[in-house]
Amino acid sequence: MRFGRWLPALSAFAATAAALLVLSGAGAAANGPDLSATQSIDSQKHAGNHPKFDLSTRAGAVGYLRSKGVDPNGVVIQRGTRNYAGPRCPGRAWTCTTAKRVVQIARTNSATSSNQFTCTPSTGGSATAPNSCVVVQSSSGTDNNATCTEVVGDPTGPESCQIFQSNTTGANNAYVKQSIAASTGTTQDATQKAEISQVNSGGSNNVQVNQDLKESSSVTVTGTANTTQTQDGHQTTSVYQHSDTGNNAAKVLQSLTLKASATGGGSITQNQDTAGSTPNTRAAVYQNSDEDVNNPTSTGTNTAYMFQTNDLNASASKATSLTQQQGSPTNGIQGHAVQASQGVSSATENQKEHQTLGASQIKNAPLQTQYGPMWTGSPQGNNPNDTYTLTQSSDQNTSPESPHQLDAEYLNCETSGNCTGTQTASNDKQTFTNTCSDSDCNLSLTISSAPDSTPDICSGDCGNGDEAPPPPTPDYCSQFPSAPGCGPVITSVTFIGNDACCPSSGPTVTVTGRGFGSSPPPGSPNDVTSCGDYTNNGSDYGTAFNITDTHGPNDVWQAGYGTPPNGNCVGLRVSSWSDTSVVFDFGGVGSAYDTAFNWYLANGDSFTLVLEGASFAGTVSGLSGVQ
Repeated sequence: MRFGRWLPALSAFAATAAALLVLSGAGAAANGPDLSATQSIDSQKHAGNHPKFDLSTRAGAVGYLRSKGVDPNGVVIQRGTRNYAGPRCPGRAWTCTTAKRVVQIARTNSATSSNQFTCTPSTGGSATAPNSCVVVQSSSGTDNNATCTEVVGDPTGPESCQIFQSNTTGANNAYVKQSIAASTGTTQDATQKAEISQVNSGGSNNVQVNQDLKESSSVTVTGTANTTQTQDGHQTTSVYQHSDTGNNAAKVLQSLTLKASATGGGSITQNQDTAGSTPNTRAAVYQNSDEDVNNPTSTGTNTAYMFQTNDLNASASKATSLTQQQGSPTNGIQGHAVQASQGVSSATENQKEHQTLGASQIKNAPLQTQYGPMWTGSPQGNNPNDTYTLTQSSDQNTSPESPHQLDAEYLNCETSGNCTGTQTASNDKQTFTNTCSDSDCNLSLTISSAPDSTPDICSGDCGNGDEAPPPPTPDYCSQFPSAPGCGPVITSVTFIGNDACCPSSGPTVTVTGRGFGSSPPPGSPNDVTSCGDYTNNGSDYGTAFNITDTHGPNDVWQAGYGTPPNGNCVGLRVSSWSDTSVVFDFGGVGSAYDTAFNWYLANGDSFTLVLEGASFAGTVSGLSGVQ
């Protein structure tokens, strides 16, 4: 499947208590989003060596906060069936606080239990904050409701909202509204980003994201002064949802509008959405994407809806010269959805782009350039009743007519059901369409206003042009490092030291990656072994940490595995350990390394390193001859 390189792996997480972590820059209110809830999945057990936290105790809550990098001093802990943090307590039935740093622990097994949170970092919120919101909710039976509202005029920074929800039998509901209306200055650059991750073991996952970004600039110049107007908008939404037997629902609405006008002066330059190398409006929905699309195990329904629009308008008059550009070959609009389930999946993606450049009373001939690429589609499976509906529409307009219009649309869909794809593109000279209805639709439509150009209309193996990878799944593991699938990841292993030599002088090995924790797993000193007694021989670490080296088919040795005195005779000696880097060697003077049986590393050997469940295989290199 052509989309395989984009399919992320992320496992479900089942919490052992109900908790809401309110991070800096957030206020809380009683009303959650108005979203439906009809979903459930089987619970999964905690995995790995990470600590569990009993949130019913103060010590457990403090430990949980510290594990998230939050100072527990001054944090209020709420316990009750209904928890509220904010300026207006809903009533007697609620446990309320006006504090701005709060942990909410809802009593489970109650129909009235609820964790509810509204983050409003813009004017009117219960906490003064920048344009950012982070919500972490973990529940075992109560509903998680999170609303993030960010509304600003001229932004002083990007709007950012992150919501991480984990549940067992309750519902996960998230609603995000981001709005920007910039109206001052000749250089405008606004960013909106929303990331929502929902994992449930018995309830529903529901998301709605509304992003609206507007920039407007108007300039009037007297005399011969030059004018440059630059407008760029960036919208990104990434949604991850997982359920084994219930339903996932996601709705993403994105609208980007840029308007620039200039009058008078010498030269006028207007650029809209020309900066950067990724699409300006991007959205990705991942529903059970951790499963094999062709053989999923989940059974609930998946529903995804995306509506993305770009409206770019620039005009200039009464100047000597004019240069206008809208878009670039790598910008534009991108939509991406991955759906996996034995149940029915349906996806609808609708993309519209409108570009207009106007010029009047310009002394010299204006230079007007327009690019309008867009990309949509993804894999879907594995129910014969699955449906995928993709629609792309774009139009480019210049006055006077410009020979520098280039529009490209790319549509890809692979489904176990039926895909319907429709493309329409027009410019000053022409309008063309392209359609497909099949289980596998791969379309592209490219038109240009250049003289003697002909449209490129493709159906089949059309490629994806200069498409950038879609937005990745939210970093769920950053908030729930104990979750299955969030353990160590090894990205590289390097070696420094002597090649195929020498006793008491083994190489140094550096392991890089993430999720290693702050300290090694428990080990046992390895000076007394079944091979004899040694000094400075490091430790054996059971099954948690070891390395196996192979010189040839029948020449294999191992270090660090088992429990002394019956474990490996060569131990591992750790010199540093952090969450992203581990450095170790094979002991010092008097160790077992290279004392018998070819217990050494040599360039060209194959090796396998195991670190707390993660495994990395490669070839030894970087060692030098004995000096």
